[in-house]
Amino acid sequence: MADRKELVQRRSVTNSTGTDRDCETIFREPLYYRDHRDRSRPRRGRSRQRLHCSPYALARIVLKSFPREKTGLKIRRDTVSLHYRLRVVILTAKVFRIHVEMKTEVITEHLSANAQEPADVAVVIQTVLRPSLLRAVRSVFDQDHAGRIQVLIGIDSHQGDASLLDTLASECPANVILTLLDLGYSTSARHGGIYNNCYGGALRTILSYAANSRYVAYLDDDDWWGRQHLSSLLSAIPHKDWAFSYRWLVDRETGWPICRDEWDSTGPGSGINLEHFGGFVSPGCLLLDKAACHLVLPFWSLSPFNDGSGEDRLVFRKLLKRSWAATGKYTSYYAISREVQNHHHHAREFAARRIGWMHERSRIDEVIGLVGEASTAFERRDADGAASVCRRALALNPHHPRALYYLAFAEYRSGSVSEAFSHISHAMEIDDRDPDIIALWTEISVGRQPCMTD
Repeated sequence: MADRKELVQRRSVTNSTGTDRDCETIFREPLYYRDHRDRSRPRRGRSRQRLHCSPYALARIVLKSFPREKTGLKIRRDTVSLHYRLRVVILTAKVFRIHVEMKTEVITEHLSANAQEPADVAVVIQTVLRPSLLRAVRSVFDQDHAGRIQVLIGIDSHQGDASLLDTLASECPANVILTLLDLGYSTSARHGGIYNNCYGGALRTILSYAANSRYVAYLDDDDWWGRQHLSSLLSAIPHKDWAFSYRWLVDRETGWPICRDEWDSTGPGSGINLEHFGGFVSPGCLLLDKAACHLVLPFWSLSPFNDGSGEDRLVFRKLLKRSWAATGKYTSYYAISREVQNHHHHAREFAARRIGWMHERSRIDEVIGLVGEASTAFERRDADGAASVCRRALALNPHHPRALYYLAFAEYRSGSVSEAFSHISHAMEIDDRDPDIIALWTEISVGRQPCMTD
């Protein structure tokens, strides 16, 4: 052991009160080693196989989180992924395999003094690390709720790039607490786990109980929310056991909203699920009061169907017995594949509304071309030409946010304030994160106020 470890000089760590606290001896050894191989063979960097963190790596992880002037320790600060730091912070099994005796205060001192204080709301996201996870979590970061939000990300299986987590951590706002759970294995039967829910196994249940908040919302890693989603749910839920929003259906391939969901996730006592399930609310639209719904949470882990789906139906059936409220707002965006769009219940509703651009590549290309023409017309200061082109694009896809923006811009410049406000409000409902749409909506809203006063 001695020939593999090099003693690092004992130092003292001065805490914020100015008193010295002795830091236990840290030993240096290779960064990571493989689980099943001879540990005398060091492995540098990451491996696709399950890894354990060495004492020296843990020291670097902890010290990387401390200001250097506070510790006085010079430790190399590279090659330690935030992914592994978070795994240590949430006390996965790796922590208990480390034989480094550092005082608990030293490790927790860097954490917020209010870490134990419950968040206003928690958001549970289960993921396989798809690239769309960035868009999903960023929509939480952009929420207009100014209070504390906890985001709990549970990794079901590593099918994507774990560096996404580093990106999200670097972008995390001050009012958001980011918590990662990576068990190192899947709890889903789909990947060899125990629970027959093939889409996350027990992750939603585990993360729901782990959330440090009374209120828990859910978001899939390929969906996203409008900025008012959490604030409107929190306004609706007081004195109720759960609340829900409505949702937009989105074409997964283009990312364009198709239409409002007026037949599937419509709440209790309505929609195509009325006969079999008493209605339905999609997980991405829900906000649960954990105190009232404590015994509902295990049903996230189960499936009533042979294909491993339907856990959301089980949860909804239990929620029907409890009090609820609706926000009345379409603030959730649910991405559906072309295969799901062709399911008979969706296909029937799309046909009744004469919506079919998703299945015709030529129409998609035509919309893209028309929106590009509108942009060019604006560069030439041809507002009338831009408006004409936008109307042609909206005839093909009436919910295209950029076409609505250009049309509203042209109408506002030509003095048609009411029409402009109608179209920009529609664009804001679809995409309230686009800075151009936000700026024009604000300008038109301010401009309308004197007229409304008169």
